[in-house]
Formats: sequence, structure tokens, C-alpha cells
Amino acid sequence: MKNPAPDAIANLGDLESVLNGPPSAEPHYLEYLKLARRSVEEWKARRNETIEKSSDRRTFEATMAAVERKLASATDKTVEVLIQLALINFNRGDFRPALDFLVEARKLDPKRQELHLNIAECWARLGNKQEALKHVDEYILTAPQDGDGTRRAYKLRTDILRGA
Repeated sequence: MKNPAPDAIANLGDLESVLNGPPSAEPHYLEYLKLARRSVEEWKARRNETIEKSSDRRTFEATMAAVERKLASATDKTVEVLIQLALINFNRGDFRPALDFLVEARKLDPKRQELHLNIAECWARLGNKQEALKHVDEYILTAPQDGDGTRRAYKLRTDILRGA
């Protein structure tokens, strides 16, 4: 199978992760990421074309709704694979690539507040307390103040300030 569907590549990565551990999934996730990035860009281009070329309101609304659904799906899938790649890199101590994947994920989906904590952990491991605190504080200010995320944020903030 020379060029399987993108979801099949991601599924292969998931299977490898379960059977042999997350690092074995990395090549599949990287291959999927290339296709996913392209898919997001293509749907953004389609959205722009729809805006420019639509003549009647009814067709415009129907087409735009379909394009927005596809773009949201492509974006979600891209963010998920970016997070998987970040975790693989983080767990093996490659904090800079992990950070890069997380920052890209955050740009694609700024509503995912929990990414601030993962970004902060990377910055802390890279020795940049100021950037780490910036992201922890952003999470504390914007995320719901309940549950594990809040506890994790305050613990991380304390650890950063202590230099742990």
C-alpha cells in the first residue's frame, strides 16, 4: 500500500503505540502530520474560494457550513497528532521539538487551554522560567478553576518558582 488514506496512517500509529509503545508510532504520526497540515491549508483555501465565488446566500451558507465542518475536523485531527508527537518527544527528553509541536497545536486551536500547561512544562525543562510562568499564568487566568488542571497548574507554578 503506497499511499493509504490519512486516517489509516494515524490508525497505524495508534496501533503501533499500543503494541510497541509510543516511540514506535512516531514515523506514522509524522507521515500523517504532513497530510493533515496540507488538508487544513486546503480547507482554508476552499473557505476563501467560497467567500469569493458565492453568488446566492442559500448556496453560500450550505457550502460554507460544509467547508467549516471539514476544516474543524481536519484541524482537530492535526492538533491531536501534534499532541501525540509532543508527548513522544517530551517523554524521551527532546523538549524543544515537543515545544514546537505544542506551539503549532496551540496556534491551530487557541481554545485548548490545557496546552498552556504542556508548553509551560517544556519551557521549564528548557530552563526558561519566564516563558514557563507566562504559560502557567495564562492557564490559571483563562481556564476553568476546577479539577486536575488547576491543581496541576498551581503545582507546576510552585515548582518553577522553586527551581525544581
